[in-house]
Amino acid sequence: MPNYEYKHDTCNHEWEEWRSIKHCMPTPEDKCPKCGEIGNITLLVSGGSGRGKVELYGDDAIAASKAEGKQIAALARKDEKVYANILGESKYHELQTRLDRRPKRR
Repeated sequence: MPNYEYKHDTCNHEWEEWRSIKHCMPTPEDKCPKCGEIGNITLLVSGGSGRGKVELYGDDAIAASKAEGKQIAALARKDEKVYANILGESKYHELQTRLDRRPKRR
């Protein structure tokens, strides 16, 4: 049996209760364990434990990778330290050295 979260609308008390899936919805006869009032109980929707890992496959994985790449590229254009971190220290210094040695336009 799953664990459901409920809230009493009058006193705002929240609690968890183990119930069958068939009987998860609160009934008018249910009462608040804190104040004992009958009714005015709402079933809350929770986000879960947050311990799971989301796996993306196919087009979803490709779209997520492209979006992440665009975010990183935008950050690299704005911040020189991020750009250097992406390239690696030695390549970044090599690139900067080549740019410094290049003849300047007049």
